[in-house]
Amino acid sequence: MKLSDFSILIIDKNPNVRQFLKREFLAEGYRVETAKDGIALYDALIGATPPHLVILDADAPFLAGGDILEKVLRKTVSLPLVIHSLGTDLGRDEPTHQLAERAAAIVEKSGNPDELKATVKQILLSQYAHV
Repeated sequence: MKLSDFSILIIDKNPNVRQFLKREFLAEGYRVETAKDGIALYDALIGATPPHLVILDADAPFLAGGDILEKVLRKTVSLPLVIHSLGTDLGRDEPTHQLAERAAAIVEKSGNPDELKATVKQILLSQYAHV
């Protein structure tokens, strides 16, 4: 598969981060959508064309437990999830811990997207190598 065959959904509470990452992944050749919270994530997961991979800020709104988190966790069982958060925020509370356990990878936010891009590419190519 080519990178342009893959769609990525980026969830981040910060619109500047969302747009920055969208530009970076579009430049790599991916199809990219963005959203600001857990509700939009869930809507995308149940939509007609769910993404191949989700990049998720674990601090995004509506992911602090409850119904939306449970629905997202159920819908992402076979979908690669990459947590992209500040290292100091990860794992301090139960919802974040649940997401971290489910993640295919955790990449700390650094301002430099190279590690995130390499991680995403490696996960997608290994996850979908048989397709």
